[in-house]
Amino acid sequence: MQVRCVRVRLRAGTADRVRGAVAGWSLRRDEALESLRDEGLVRESVFLEHTGEGDYLLLVQTGRDLNLAAERFATSALPLAAEKRRLLTEVTEHAIAIELLAHHDLAED
Repeated sequence: MQVRCVRVRLRAGTADRVRGAVAGWSLRRDEALESLRDEGLVRESVFLEHTGEGDYLLLVQTGRDLNLAAERFATSALPLAAEKRRLLTEVTEHAIAIELLAHHDLAED
């Protein structure tokens, strides 16, 4: 399995909007799971980080082929994926991949 973490710097004043959107998506569990399956992910966690420099969204994803998952997300016709793409376009200042140093998972044994 591949794992990645992406740190997205949010535009000033958008953290509450992001929090509300992600909370709403969490209530749509069936759609969220369908989106994961469609993209080829097995796990996705979303964190909101507040720092003195600004707010950041941390996306942690696990899947067999994360490059393929990104392609599928970018072209997905699922309503939830389209909402996520739209929100990320509107709130992202910039994004960087966080270097993975180690990953241990008992479920992979």
